[in-house]
Amino acid sequence: MSQTHQLDALISMVNQIADNVPQSAHSTSKADDVASHVQRFWSRDMKLSIIAYAQQGGDQLNPLAREAVAKIVAPTNN
Repeated sequence: MSQTHQLDALISMVNQIADNVPQSAHSTSKADDVASHVQRFWSRDMKLSIIAYAQQGGDQLNPLAREAVAKIVAPTNN
């Protein structure tokens, strides 16, 4: 799978998560819930790719997905 196709898939997934995740009673916003979902279930490489895309403008991210990605903590090698 090409890097472009992989990135397109990540963009689609995070937008779908943003569109469908219910807000938890324990969080302050839906963006927090989306970010939490990505932190828990996405691989390190997936997170790094979507963070890099968002930092370059993230034009295809919907507003909630963009806000959520900004909240994701970039994984380290530790």
